[in-house]
Amino acid sequence: GIYDDDPEVVTLSRNDFQSSVVESEDIWFVNYYSPQCSHCHHLAPAWRQLARSFEGVIRIGAVNCEEDWQLCRQEGIHSFPSLIFYPEREKYAGSRDLDDLNDFVLRRLPDLDVHISDTGLLQPEASSLLRSVVVATCTSANICLAKEELKKLAVALDGLAYVSLVDCSKAAATCKNLKIGDGVYFFEAATSQLKKPKHLEGSDASELRRAVLKELPSFEVVTSEVFKSLFQQLDGGDESEPWLLHFTKSGQPDASQELELKHIRGYIQSVRLGTVDCSKEVDVCSQFSVTKSPLFLLLQSSGEYEVYHGRVNARDLASFAKESAGSRLQTLTIATFDRKVSQSKTTWLVDFFAPWCPPCMRTLPELRKVSRSFDGIMFGVVDCTSDPSVCQSNGISSYPSLVLFHNGSATSMSGYKTAMEIREFVEISLDPKVVTLTPETFKELVESKSVDDVWAIDFFAPWCG
Repeated sequence: GIYDDDPEVVTLSRNDFQSSVVESEDIWFVNYYSPQCSHCHHLAPAWRQLARSFEGVIRIGAVNCEEDWQLCRQEGIHSFPSLIFYPEREKYAGSRDLDDLNDFVLRRLPDLDVHISDTGLLQPEASSLLRSVVVATCTSANICLAKEELKKLAVALDGLAYVSLVDCSKAAATCKNLKIGDGVYFFEAATSQLKKPKHLEGSDASELRRAVLKELPSFEVVTSEVFKSLFQQLDGGDESEPWLLHFTKSGQPDASQELELKHIRGYIQSVRLGTVDCSKEVDVCSQFSVTKSPLFLLLQSSGEYEVYHGRVNARDLASFAKESAGSRLQTLTIATFDRKVSQSKTTWLVDFFAPWCPPCMRTLPELRKVSRSFDGIMFGVVDCTSDPSVCQSNGISSYPSLVLFHNGSATSMSGYKTAMEIREFVEISLDPKVVTLTPETFKELVESKSVDDVWAIDFFAPWCG
């Protein structure tokens, strides 16, 4: 496809479209195209430039309709390229000129910049600031950050920092009080003494966004002592805050990835963010069966955890963290499967999957939804690429395979399933309406039935499709 592995444009498919676009709070502008379409190729440079211009503000995506024709038909695509703006599902009808595309997006962005009086900076003797503030100033020479860039910056930093514009030629006392002059300034959130504002370098929203992210705190460094305290708390019967943990071998991601990860704080406030250096915390990484790096997992408030499989970007990681923190789905490994499932009397629904399998990745969000519906059942996932022996010992031959372990027996179904289908599978398996007949039970139940009993029997061969 035109945008395969493109660093600026997100390639979407049926596997992630529902969760990433339809069920997301993000703003998307999606290009539905065909690699055989000359107009689609002519649009590509402008589409990539649009993605760079709105980096961190909205998400720019693309769908290859030759490979994903079902998704394109679902979205009502009849010509190429078709550009759709979400969540409104508004079809773009203008020219394919970059300026027109840019204006179209700008007109649809919300106005999130706030008045300086609403930031908390001007409170008398202010000694704390609940959220960081970015202040852009105008001067008597009418030197200002462009209105369009201010709007983009406010959307990009939503949840991370307030963005405000102050005209120092009209509000000289305010600028004097804040000790700011020309330019853009960053006031760091603080619970006690406010720090001196920092002048930011940058002339557009993209540069200023990166400058602000550099000033924000990184993930907390999580050591074995932190985990010891955490699990002592859990052993005492208390629940902990959920953690999104980033396991690395060097302790720090590369510079660009670190900035991207800092943006997660703007999307989730109820989850703590931590990083674990596996070159130092070997025992901790072994406890979570970390065999590759980088790896992300959500440590739930119960002490169980689920490993993340997906694109490494702030929005997708935040969506996963929200879903997993509110679900009862946990990752099972070769070290835990027998103890928790095989040797337990507890009923388990286990999803045996592979991260490279598209239907598997579509099933995971559905399974998280179902896990909240059954109090007496435990829910787990096994990555068959990481723990193949667990899958082999359970006779798994296709992905995904959902297996319900109940009262010493196992009932399974394969393929992508919706939450409703999974729920029905569990209910029917626990209270079956269909009886599997053997020669002995056939004679006992059918041949010896009363005159009033009626049986409908399906005689079949397992190999028959």
